[in-house]
Amino acid sequence: MKIQHYAAALLLTGTLLSVKITRAQETGLAGSWVLQQKTNLSGVDYRNTVDDSLTVLKTGNRWVLTRSNMGTTNRDTLPEGPGPAASTTKDNRRRIAKVTWQGDQAFTEERSYSAPGDSGKNAHTIRDEYSLSADGRTLTVTRYFENAQDANDKWSAKGEYTRK
Repeated sequence: MKIQHYAAALLLTGTLLSVKITRAQETGLAGSWVLQQKTNLSGVDYRNTVDDSLTVLKTGNRWVLTRSNMGTTNRDTLPEGPGPAASTTKDNRRRIAKVTWQGDQAFTEERSYSAPGDSGKNAHTIRDEYSLSADGRTLTVTRYFENAQDANDKWSAKGEYTRK
């Protein structure tokens, strides 16, 4: 009888620990996210102002962010530590990305693109502010777009995502 009680207690403890570990993993940024609501904050309300879905993957100290929008998928490895990390887009425009972390629940990513043939002159900047709700169930991304060559071409939008 004692063995059955120990076995039941051990099973219950293991189940509770498993639930706690799963819930802890679900409260971080890592995971697959799907857009639930889009809100235009300012400027023109383009269809593609926020991504349709996001996947955030952490492997060791590296974070990989995959954005899907209107059939196009872009994958970025987020720069580690302070300072910009340069990369090149598929159409040979230069792209500079800078990430600023605010703890492990929020970060800001700023991407500056140069126009082809402009010798690195900035064409536009996109700043995304990622913030996870306290319960870990909602990821909010506020996106700001600014065209460096046209002061009237700027907009902002907010997307609210839940886990897939």
